[in-house]
Amino acid sequence: MLIIRVMKVRALLLTQLRKNVFLFRVAIFLMCWAVFLMVNCSLYAQKETSSSGSTLCESANAVSLIREQIQISKTLDTSDHRISILVRAADLLWNEREAEARIAFGEALEIAKHDYKERGDKPTREGRLSVSGIDQRYRVISAIAKRDAAWARKVTTQLFEEATKEAASNNSDSTQQAETGEKLLNVASSLLPSDPGTAAGFARLSFKYPTTLALPSFLYKLAETNKATADQLYQEALVSYANSPLDELLYLSAYPFAIDRDLGEMPESMHYQVPVGFQPSTSAQTAFVQTLWRRSQLLSENPLEARIGARLPAAAQLWIVFTRLESLGQNTSPSVLQIVARAKALILNLVSSKDQQRIDALLVRPPSQSLDEQVEAAEKQSKPAMREQLLAFAVLHADETEDIDRLVKIADKIDDVGLRQQIVNFVYFTRTQSLIKQQKTDEARLLASKVEELDNRAYLYSAIAAVIMQQMKDDSAARALLEEVATATAKAPDTEIKVRALFAISYLFAGIEPSRAVALLGDAVKAINRIEGKEFSRDYVIKRIEGKSFGSYVTLQMSGFNPENAFREVSRYDFDGTLYQTANFNDKRLRAMTTMALADLCLQQKSRTTKSEKPKNKKP
Repeated sequence: MLIIRVMKVRALLLTQLRKNVFLFRVAIFLMCWAVFLMVNCSLYAQKETSSSGSTLCESANAVSLIREQIQISKTLDTSDHRISILVRAADLLWNEREAEARIAFGEALEIAKHDYKERGDKPTREGRLSVSGIDQRYRVISAIAKRDAAWARKVTTQLFEEATKEAASNNSDSTQQAETGEKLLNVASSLLPSDPGTAAGFARLSFKYPTTLALPSFLYKLAETNKATADQLYQEALVSYANSPLDELLYLSAYPFAIDRDLGEMPESMHYQVPVGFQPSTSAQTAFVQTLWRRSQLLSENPLEARIGARLPAAAQLWIVFTRLESLGQNTSPSVLQIVARAKALILNLVSSKDQQRIDALLVRPPSQSLDEQVEAAEKQSKPAMREQLLAFAVLHADETEDIDRLVKIADKIDDVGLRQQIVNFVYFTRTQSLIKQQKTDEARLLASKVEELDNRAYLYSAIAAVIMQQMKDDSAARALLEEVATATAKAPDTEIKVRALFAISYLFAGIEPSRAVALLGDAVKAINRIEGKEFSRDYVIKRIEGKSFGSYVTLQMSGFNPENAFREVSRYDFDGTLYQTANFNDKRLRAMTTMALADLCLQQKSRTTKSEKPKNKKP
């Protein structure tokens, strides 16, 4: 199961990813690779020995294991760890012991409220990278909403009331208000796969707060499954934000035209993921442009207000939007363009010549520099820190068609040895990934061998092995290949990426030699026990490339290879051996979460068995 968006990662992470489009593409590719690996290893699926053959894997024992983890959670000092266990346990118990599940959810909610009162949602650090903190209250609400939407709405209403009182006494700023709206949209996003209707309901609650780029992102996600509901929700949002500042209203400019960027100059921006086949909505376009027409009329009647604006004067901001609308071509209906032309004429005299110069500069994109021009510009820099930064970006942003040896030679111009190694390794890593995608395994293996970071190299070898095994019919050959990869992985230092590689190899081994798969899980547990301060249950690893004056960051999505997923998949082949390994975690939270992953498998098997045993109705 792939969950791309686990919790909110905002602030500098978003900013860096926006600036580094190349790296973002790598993140998306790795996300897809995780799915590819889990799906395409079905070659050995026919050899799976059902965990239902284990006497330990039956529903009563599964329930007992889950209840034990609730008791264990009381011995933990870290609030977010306690919440993780309680929320997971409550979700699993819901169909078996609903009353106990409600108690666990309630306990998690109280811990989350206390945690927020004590710490708030302060950001954390990943090197130079600032990652927004998590409001545990909304994390629990998301979990509750999947089981009892009415209860979740009731809790949310209580939080609204508390926030309103606090805002009145502390004069909370618009940033805090916007963050609350984003949290509600995060809850809504988490509900989309299971309950789009309830998800839309939580999105409506966010309309009480300033809009952000989270709203168009949610609308596009909702449109993937139900465009009619998304269109209706858009119209409601437009009514709610019609009189808001332009910096908020214009976050509603992308959706009607099926484009991936906002039309205005926004406080924050990103490329939205437009669903495949998504068609522009003429009614939504008309409603949006009519809203801007009314805003233009108000400005013409009150010229002083035309000069007001956080980033640009209001009239200048509207002029930019209207100009960009005219350039959209077929995405814009003729009737909409007529309204745009009238609105431009109305505000023409409200845009000063100075503002027009700024507008022209924003509308005209400077031509992109070639790789040679970027290197030349870097070498002209007198400041060493800026020189190395420009050289680094020239390599990191280079097109995949560029010769890799040429990129390495450019990286060699960087004096900082540590930075140079980071960049070269990253180039080899990403190019290897491209070769794996093309199933050029021999070339990929050769390039992977040049990656100096042994844990990264091991992860690449595991990915190459997955491709090769699709063509293998001989188990002995597959076993030899995997043993070679396992040996290389064992030599790597203990890192997050090494652990993910061990999980991948274990999964590949499971259908061939379950006992070896369990042993590799044991090696992963030992590696985790030797690493402190890392979050292994999250579905991504943050890759950092940091110089003296800059940092570039990318999230490597690895949804198939967190401890819970890895243990559950291997347990399908050897339940008892995998259950034994869960007890070896030093971290109580990981021990509890992997144990419940196995219990979940047993409950699922019970559900499937019950359905298959249901007697068919006899015909009269």
